[in-house]
Amino acid sequence: KLLAKVEHKMHAEHLPIVSLNSTFIDVIHAISKGRLGLALVNEDNKTKGIITDGDLRRMMEAQGKNAWDRIASDIMSKEPKSVQLGTSLHETEDLLKQLKIASLIVVDDNFDTVGVIQIYDLQ
Repeated sequence: KLLAKVEHKMHAEHLPIVSLNSTFIDVIHAISKGRLGLALVNEDNKTKGIITDGDLRRMMEAQGKNAWDRIASDIMSKEPKSVQLGTSLHETEDLLKQLKIASLIVVDDNFDTVGVIQIYDLQ
């Protein structure tokens, strides 16, 4: 983990991406299809938010039937945490543990989203 970099373990293909205006059902489909337990809410190849399966459950508990009328921008956690390409897996794992989260967005030097790394990938 000391020498390996985040790009060696990140998920980079077929990322579950939705837009700010994606419907609740589109978000559910993206999370299910992506098999990461989350969807990235992107605009111009930049991630503006993240929606986890837990976020969907909490929205359904709080809103009931009205949850189905929500769009991605209503549900997402804004300013999701990220790590840059080239970051060591050791640093990445430390950050995930410090923040008490399961996933980080991986960005390049332009802050464009290039992948997702999860705590499960590091064990």
